[in-house]
Amino acid sequence: MEDDKKMNARRQPSSSATLASSSQKLALYTDSCKTDSFSGSVHAGDAVYVEGLAPSTEPYAEKLVWQWTEDNETKSLTNALTVLSVRLFPDLDSDDDVDDSDVAGLASLSSEYGWLMPASTNVLRKLRLRTDVGLSGGAYTLTLSGDAGAFKVWADNSGTNAEPLLACGQTVTNGVNGVSFLSGDDSDLYVEALSNGTATVTYSYDGEGVASNITAAAWLKMTAFKVNLLEVGFSGSGEHILKKTGGDTWTNDTYTCEGDRVINDPVWKDMNLDGDVSEIDDTNDPVCFKVV
Repeated sequence: MEDDKKMNARRQPSSSATLASSSQKLALYTDSCKTDSFSGSVHAGDAVYVEGLAPSTEPYAEKLVWQWTEDNETKSLTNALTVLSVRLFPDLDSDDDVDDSDVAGLASLSSEYGWLMPASTNVLRKLRLRTDVGLSGGAYTLTLSGDAGAFKVWADNSGTNAEPLLACGQTVTNGVNGVSFLSGDDSDLYVEALSNGTATVTYSYDGEGVASNITAAAWLKMTAFKVNLLEVGFSGSGEHILKKTGGDTWTNDTYTCEGDRVINDPVWKDMNLDGDVSEIDDTNDPVCFKVV
C-alpha cells in the first residue's frame, strides 16, 4: 500500500509550467489591459493574454513553448499561433481623414447604432480597411447587409463610378469579377447614407491551402437618420402678421405695411416631405417669428 501511494504521488501532474521561449511577434501579459507583462511561470487556473505584434508569414509560425517537470522528467508543450487581423476604421469626426482620434473613438460607439450619421445623398464618408495579413493567397471579402436602400459603399470619391462597390444585400471579393478594393495595408472606401436605416459592413479574410482553416473578420454597424421639416407655423398678431399682393407666391413678400392680403397665421407645410411646397395640400407662407 505504501508503494502505491508513492507511485501515485510521482504521477501527479505538475501544477505550473514555465515559459521557455516565445516568438518575437508575440507579447504576453497577465491581464487584458496589458498592465503587466508576463514572464516566468503560470499556475493551473491562471490566464495569460497574448498580443500579436506583426503578421505571420506562414500558418502557425509563432510558437510559445512551455516546460515543466513531471516524474523527474522535463516535459514541454508548444502553442502554435498565427498572427493576422483585418479591421474597419470609420472617419468618425468627418474631417476626411482617419487618424488616432477616430480609432480611439471606436470604443465609444453604441452597440445598438454603431457609426451614426445623417442621411445625405452625394455626401461620402471615408471608411478605412486595415489589412494585417502576411499569409499568401486567400480571399478578401466585403459584405453590406441591412435595410435596402439605406447605404451604399463606393470604391472612391471621384464621382466617376457608374455603380457603387456595394449596396445593401451584396457581397464582393477582391480580385473576382473585376472587383478591386485593396491598395495596401490601408485601403479607403467611401460610405453614402441615403435614407433612414441601419446596415452592417463586414470585412473578412479566408485562407487557402495549408491556411484554409484560418480566418479573420471585422464588422461595423452603421445607422443613418434623416430629419424632415413637416410644418412650421405661427399664430399671432402685430409684427407677426404678413401681407402679400394678390394671389402670387410671395414674389412681393412683405411684412405688415405692404400688400393687400393679410396672412394672419402664416404656415409653411410640406405634407409628403419631398421638399416641394407647391403641391396640393402644401402651404408656402413664409413664417415670421418675433424675437423677444
